[in-house]
Formats: sequence, C-alpha cells, structure tokens
Amino acid sequence: MRVGLAVVWLVAMAASPAAAWERADFDRLRLEAPKAKTEEAPPPPACEGCDLSGAHLSGYDLSRASFRGVILGGARLMGTDLSKSDLREASLGGAKLIGADLTRADLRKADLGGAALIGADVGRSDLRGADLRGALLIGTDLSRSNLSGARTEPTTLEGAVLCHTVMPDGTVSDRDCRPEDDAGGGPPEDEPPAAASGEDATR
Repeated sequence: MRVGLAVVWLVAMAASPAAAWERADFDRLRLEAPKAKTEEAPPPPACEGCDLSGAHLSGYDLSRASFRGVILGGARLMGTDLSKSDLREASLGGAKLIGADLTRADLRKADLGGAALIGADVGRSDLRGADLRGALLIGTDLSRSNLSGARTEPTTLEGAVLCHTVMPDGTVSDRDCRPEDDAGGGPPEDEPPAAASGEDATR
C-alpha cells in the first residue's frame, strides 16, 4: 500500500478532474517519496478544510493525516492508506474507498453518503455521528468500530463485517465474530482511535 511518491504539483494534474481543486488548498498538500532509512521521515500530510474534491489519490500513503473538514467528494482513494487519520467532519460523499485502509481513523460526523467502501478495513475506527446513508459496505470490516449515532438505512450494514461493533443505537453486534477475534479485546470504547482525545472526544 505504501508506494513511492513524487512531489505532487497542481500543474501536473491540470488535464485531469483534479484541475477543479483549489490551487491554494492543493499547494498545502505535499506527498513526497519516502526517504532513505537514514533520513528523517516526512511529516504526515495535513490539509484541514481543503477542497480536494475529485482528487485521484489511489494507493497513496495518507496515514496519520490531518484532514479534518476536508472535502473529498467523488475522490478516488482506492487502496489508499488513511489509517489513524483525522477525518472528523470530512466530506467523502461518493468517494471511491474500495480496499482502503481506514483502521483507527477518526471519522466522527464525517459524510460518507454514497461512498464505496467495498472491501475496506475500517476496524477500530470512530464513526460516531457519521452519515453512512447510501454507502456501499460490502465486505467492509467494521470490527471494534464505534457507529453510535451514525445515520444509516435499513440495509446499510447488511454486507459489512461486524464484530464487537457498537451499532448506531448503542448496542454491540458480534454477528460476524470468529473464535480468534475474542483474543483482541472488547468493544471499541476500550481502545479509542488515536485522534479521539480531549474535549472533542465527547462531541
């Protein structure tokens, strides 16, 4: 999932749908190639509140990114590593997150309406208050995630993997648990995502 990345510039994307990005926002987002082991690793991406709608970011390493309030509507994020990222109040409506890694991500109040998360790993993530209406969650791993207060439709979670998952109504579902799953601990509230701390964690 972690792939070599050249520095991304807006002008290089001018012929693609990414041309709709705000230049000021794009200039704040730098995705650099991994450094040699002897060099200091680049800081995690940060672009809070940026408009990156329609972006083509499939396969990128965006782990631990600070993307609170980011607009990624319709973005292509297939196989993208967004683990431990702060995506609170992010707009991901219609985004393609097929096979993406969203483990331990903070997705509180995020808009995932109509997003495709087929085969994505969203385990141990905080989805409290998120909008999942119309989202495609076939094979999506929601083990030990917290969906308390999330907005869903009757069939939204039918194809998802639920194990020690806090449901929108506050109950815990072990529907898809296997014997080996019990070795990993209890429901998600025992181990909240890294981004969930302090005053914000109570929202």
